[in-house]
Amino acid sequence: MSLSAPEDRTVDTVLASRQVRWSLSVFQQVGDREVHLHTTHRMDRPDLVREAFALESQRTGTCRVVITEYVTETLRWPISHAELPIGSSPAAWAVRAESGEYFQVPSYGAIRLESSHEVRALLSEMDERFGQGQPGIPDPATALILRCASTTRSREAALGDLPAG
Repeated sequence: MSLSAPEDRTVDTVLASRQVRWSLSVFQQVGDREVHLHTTHRMDRPDLVREAFALESQRTGTCRVVITEYVTETLRWPISHAELPIGSSPAAWAVRAESGEYFQVPSYGAIRLESSHEVRALLSEMDERFGQGQPGIPDPATALILRCASTTRSREAALGDLPAG
């Protein structure tokens, strides 16, 4: 699945990012069966994948090490406060299981907000703090709200598929 910007947004208002990560699944032969021992956390550097692959391959009893590549593409575009859906969760807009939508309010950190209710609650809390004159709190009335769409694809990969580095 490939992401595309909403039709009513221009390309220069949409921020796109791409992240590639890898995990290793380690298997051991037990009798006539192959047993899954563990899967690593996702790694974001090819040199770490190569090192972990070498170590896992040398482990006694390991019969197979599988590399899985995960590519996550994310689009972010600004919306107005009025464009926040009422009573709606972006998760309901997901096209496929590996896709999803969420919100971010960058001036309050890069946290993932799963619903318009969470955005409103955050803005309300910040409005209260802003009204109390707390230092460093940006005006919630002018806070940038980003609607984000993300999809992750995965595939089995080989050591030779890893980028240099």
